[in-house]
Amino acid sequence: MSQPAITVWATNDGVRVSPETGRYLEDRTDIHSDYPTGDYRARNAVWDTAGRVTIHGARNEFVAFQLVIEADEPTRAIRVQLESLTGPGGAQIAGPNIALFKAWAISVAQPSAGYEDTSLDPAWYPDALVPGPSGEALIFDIPDADNAIGASHRNQTVWVDIYVPRERSEAPPGTYRGALRVEHPGGSREVAVELTVWGFALPDEIHCRGD
Repeated sequence: MSQPAITVWATNDGVRVSPETGRYLEDRTDIHSDYPTGDYRARNAVWDTAGRVTIHGARNEFVAFQLVIEADEPTRAIRVQLESLTGPGGAQIAGPNIALFKAWAISVAQPSAGYEDTSLDPAWYPDALVPGPSGEALIFDIPDADNAIGASHRNQTVWVDIYVPRERSEAPPGTYRGALRVEHPGGSREVAVELTVWGFALPDEIHCRGD
């Protein structure tokens, strides 16, 4: 019996990946010329051609990226886990400071009223994030029977949240490395994750107005 072909890639936290096509929903240069496009599955702001995730952040900050798993046929019990990142002097970011979420898609059936010219069109949009069990692997199927996208569901996004501890003694500046493991029937893959922690901490309170 043949095993499904699994493709894994990553992207930043500012786009949405279609669970059907595997492309950015924002890949619409016909709407805005500066919208993202091109071969971002091979390389983008956080993902390089070596298959490595590279992110940066300060202490007391949440940093995030998205892992996309594509299956060419129905696949059960895909497991994704990132246990820890190890940095200078053996310092670790682990446990409750790392959280995995399964992106949950909703069906948008019509353009938003008043925004027809800039609408990204009806589609399944990743929206809610369903948390996985703390410290354990996130397990899911493609297609996801609970999400009910149907047979066209071929891409599942996993949101990865990493909190950098506030205290310098817990997260000294430097590069932290770890391996995000993806297991599926017939195989597995490890994705290298590199987090650069800068030498300062964000304040607990924000004193500027957000947009």
